[in-house]
Amino acid sequence: MGNTKAATQMETQGKGALKTPTDLSQDGVEEITNELRQLLADVFALYVKTKNFHWPHERPAFSRLPSAFG
Repeated sequence: MGNTKAATQMETQGKGALKTPTDLSQDGVEEITNELRQLLADVFALYVKTKNFHWPHERPAFSRLPSAFG
C-alpha cells in the first residue's frame, strides 16, 4: 500500500530534533542553529528580491535577460 518508509518518515516529522551524534554542547548547537536560521532568512529574502526585480523593457536584449538569470 505505497512506500511504508516514506509514510513512517512523514509520521515522525515534526516530533522533535533528530538524535545526531556530535561533540558540540547544547549551547553550541543552539548558537549555530540561530546563526544558520538568520543566514537562511537573509538568503531567501535576497532570492525573493532578485526574482521580483523588474527588468527594464527598453533594452533590445530584454527577452534574453530573464533566462540568463533564472
